[in-house]
Amino acid sequence: MYACKLALLAALLLPLPMVAETTYTYTGDPFTDLSDPPGPYTASDFVTVSVALDAPLGAGFGAYVTPDSWFISDGVDSDSSASGDSMMNAFGFVTDSNGLISQWVVEDEFVWNSNSSAGTIITADFDETDGSTTMEDVGETEPGDGSAYGARNLTESGTWTETADTPEPASLSLVGSGLIALIAAARRRSRQS
Repeated sequence: MYACKLALLAALLLPLPMVAETTYTYTGDPFTDLSDPPGPYTASDFVTVSVALDAPLGAGFGAYVTPDSWFISDGVDSDSSASGDSMMNAFGFVTDSNGLISQWVVEDEFVWNSNSSAGTIITADFDETDGSTTMEDVGETEPGDGSAYGARNLTESGTWTETADTPEPASLSLVGSGLIALIAAARRRSRQS
C-alpha cells in the first residue's frame, strides 16, 4: 500500500510544469553618429532593451510578441511597460535553429507631456532577410521647440542575452506542503478503514 502511495506521489510530481519567465536583454554598442549640433547624446550612450516573456522564444520562431513587461533606453531617455505613456511600441523576433535571436525589431515611441511634438523614439533593428545586413540603433529626442537631436550606430549589432527566472522557493514549498497534507490524509483514511 505504501509503495502505491509513493507511485501516486511520483505521478503527481512529474507533470508539474516548471515554466519560468524568460527575459531577453539587448545591449547595443555605443553610438557612432551624433547629431549636429550636439544634443544630449554622447558617444558613451547606447540602446538597451529588456523584454520579459512567459516562455522562451524557441528554435525557428518568427513573430511579433506582447511581452509581460519591457524596458528600453537610449542612454538619455527611457520608457517601460510600467509607464503607460507609450504611443506605439513593437517587439518582433526571429530565432535560429538553436533558439538564439538572429533578427529583430524593437521600437518605442513615447511622449512625456501633452505637446505631441515633444517625444522620444528609440529603436533597435537588425534584418538580413533581403540579402543585405541592416543594423540600426537609434535614439532621437524632439524637445517640442522645433529642434531634434539624434544618435545612431549603423555598424555594430550589439548582443542579446537570455535569462530564465527560476521558480520561487515559496511556490515549491507550497506544492510540497500540499503533497504532504494529501499523504497524511490518505494515511489517516487507511488507518480508519
